[in-house]
Amino acid sequence: MASLWDTRGYKYLCYFYFKKLITSLQQRRPQSLFEPNKTMKLDYLHNINTYGENIVRLYEFDKGQATKFRDAIQQAILIQHTALDLTTMDFIESRNCHLTLRIADEDMGMTSEDGDAFFCDLTPASYEQMVKLLEPFCKKESVTYQWLYDVDNITDFLFSPAGTW
Repeated sequence: MASLWDTRGYKYLCYFYFKKLITSLQQRRPQSLFEPNKTMKLDYLHNINTYGENIVRLYEFDKGQATKFRDAIQQAILIQHTALDLTTMDFIESRNCHLTLRIADEDMGMTSEDGDAFFCDLTPASYEQMVKLLEPFCKKESVTYQWLYDVDNITDFLFSPAGTW
């Protein structure tokens, strides 16, 4: 009598379900992790919860783009002490907003007059902390997310390869 493992039907069934599982997992993974050289996305999400909070987020990126972003902050903000307009960077695609990182005397976080042009005003120490928060994304591909500052503000700054939080 043949065992259950020896029957062709059972082997085919296992193969079919395994292949279906792999296909399902591939569809759920963040696209940027498997399609390098795409641009990192920048957008603004208005009123994301019942408290009326908003998010400016950077998403759909790989570790190479995360490294470029971290290096740009280090160079422009921490070394040259100049503002950094993210919409001018060739690896960032602005979808519905503009964001400029600026040095400030105190941490103000994200501000905007019109919901289109945003300014992130933080102290150099907070930008140094931001660089540290970006470090894990530069070392390996990731599907987690990180809030880039801890300021009590109505608009938060999200860094997320998959765009989720």
